[in-house]
This record gives sequence, C-alpha cells and structure tokens, in this order.
Amino acid sequence: MRALLLCKAPLFLLVATVTSGCNIYYESKAEDMVERQMRAMVHVEGGEFMMGNPGGWSVRSDTIPVHRVVLDDFYIQKYEITQGDFELFIAHTGYRPSDNRYGKMRENLPERFADELPAVASWRDANAFCQWLGEQTGLTIGLPSEAQWEFAARARGKMIQYATSTGQAIPDETIAAGPTHYNTQDGRPPQRSAAVKTRGIPT
Repeated sequence: MRALLLCKAPLFLLVATVTSGCNIYYESKAEDMVERQMRAMVHVEGGEFMMGNPGGWSVRSDTIPVHRVVLDDFYIQKYEITQGDFELFIAHTGYRPSDNRYGKMRENLPERFADELPAVASWRDANAFCQWLGEQTGLTIGLPSEAQWEFAARARGKMIQYATSTGQAIPDETIAAGPTHYNTQDGRPPQRSAAVKTRGIPT
C-alpha cells in the first residue's frame, strides 16, 4: 500500500489559501478520511513463517537466505492510500512532500496524480502520513515491517507466490493491471507502504 494521496485537480490547495472558512471544510474532510482509513484496517493473526523466497520464485539476492520469522497479531490496511487522501493530508496539515519536484510532477503527469490512484510518496512521506493518522486516533500507527508486509501478502505466510484464488498473478484477472511506466527519481517504482497498527482498534 502506498501511503499518501493527491488530487487530480488541486482544488484543496487552491482553496486553502482563500479563506479561513476552508479550515472547517478541511477539518470535516480530514475527519471523514481518518474514519475511512481506520475502517480499511484488517486484523492479521500473528504466527510464524519462512520469510524470503521459500518457493524459489525469485532470483533476487534480498530474498535469501530464507529464515523463520515469528510475528504478533497486527492490523494492516486492505488498500493502498490514494492520491486524493494524500493530497487532503497535505492540504489539512501543510505537509511538504520530501521530493521537491512533487509540484512539477503533478503538473506534468496529471493522469498519474488522479485521486483514485495509489499515492506517489517516499518512505518519509508515507511515515509522516502514518504518524499524523496515529495522532488523530490516539493509536500506534506506522508503516509495516518487511516481515509484516510479506506475511500479509502471502496470506499469513503460506507457501504460495501470489495470494490469489488461483495462486497466479494474471493482470486484470486475479490482480489489477496497474501503471507500468511511472517511476521515482531513482528509477524504481514508487514506494509501497501501508498504515499498520500494533494495538487493537477500539470498537
């Protein structure tokens, strides 16, 4: 899951400087967004699994050696944070994205910064979003560890490459097609992140 979001039309940013009445608007929108983020959290029962590449699926050196990991229960969001929610976070808090080319990228690639797409965010941006979410809820919220992410993505660490109904990743069938040509400044895909809570969600 990515951690931050922006608006296709930067309405939030444009309106924010016009009148203090907008603060009430953002406050209300932010409260709704926080509630939505918390509803998207799902409980993952802890356990032990073999982390890395137990099925020989990858040749990447960072997937070996396979090693045993034990995790406590945790909560993780079902969805990546959208660009629209990240943009609302920016408008509400005044946060400045860590990449100083952010505004220019929004201008040049408006289709990539559409509200419904996963947020374009660095680790620092995603972490700031999570910290803010924690402040709003009074809960401990942060980015998932690599082990938590892999455990959840592999359906609690099962010996499967893809946690789909068929065990296969077929674009537009068992997984979303997703963008393929949007990269960050270092040439790698945008940072993937998810808000995780290590304490229970009050009901």
